[in-house]
Amino acid sequence: MKHLDFLYLDVAFELTKFPQFGNDNVLRYLSLWIHGIEEVHADDLYPLQTLQSISMAYTPIKDSIFPLLSILGSIENIFFSDNAQITRVIMTGNFPKLGSLTVRSSSIYEFPSLTGDFPVLAKLVLTNNKFSAVTASHLHKLTSLQYLYLSENRISRLPELSSLLNTLVLVNLDYNPLVIINNSEMATMDGLTVSLREIPTLTYLAQTCFTKPTSLHLEGSAVDLCSCHNTWLKRSVHQGSLNLQVSDVR
Repeated sequence: MKHLDFLYLDVAFELTKFPQFGNDNVLRYLSLWIHGIEEVHADDLYPLQTLQSISMAYTPIKDSIFPLLSILGSIENIFFSDNAQITRVIMTGNFPKLGSLTVRSSSIYEFPSLTGDFPVLAKLVLTNNKFSAVTASHLHKLTSLQYLYLSENRISRLPELSSLLNTLVLVNLDYNPLVIINNSEMATMDGLTVSLREIPTLTYLAQTCFTKPTSLHLEGSAVDLCSCHNTWLKRSVHQGSLNLQVSDVR
């Protein structure tokens, strides 16, 4: 397999162990879907120094893979989806080229511990998991983050975004049980695109003054634009500081 650039192994191969590679391989893209692979060891990853993208889905892979991923010195994209045995994500070490990290549809009950170095991580996708809190300490190492996708979790308060204000462009919080967003939380949205779609529990957005063009997507929320508490949203639209998307005006 030493001359392969891309390797996609699906259920037809029925793997129970991580595939073995020689030190002279030049593999850049590895995709492993619908297998019985439970564990990956450091010796499995050391030969993959040219690997740029790894994708694993619908496997019983365990949490122990995440601390090992920094072995992949050229890795740019990490994608894990529908791996029900993943309950915790801990990533230490140096990820000098990692631009995109996805861990979705897993069983993690806490926001990932991202304490390594992520100098170019621009996109973080953590959709359809089970965690409820996102704090500044979770995000402070992500100094280049632009796109944060957190839909379909159990988040009831807006994440603390202050450490990301110099880089962040978009936050997606669709299908989370948010209820209200207070003044300080609203202020962190200034200049961002924030998606709050399909949140029937969300009724109130505290008034704030946006100093930069801001976009809010509220389709499917319970925010009543005719309520005296929310009429400021319409004023912001008329003033040109807010682009507001709603499914119906209540």
